[in-house]
Amino acid sequence: MRIFQKILEKALLSRFDVNLYQSIIKKEGLS
Repeated sequence: MRIFQKILEKALLSRFDVNLYQSIIKKEGLS
């Protein structure tokens, strides 16, 4: 169960990183 939680956290974290990266690109006008 703990392993699943770690995988879930990692997936959420990577998705958050992608959203953050995309918002930074839009902010800089590089998209």
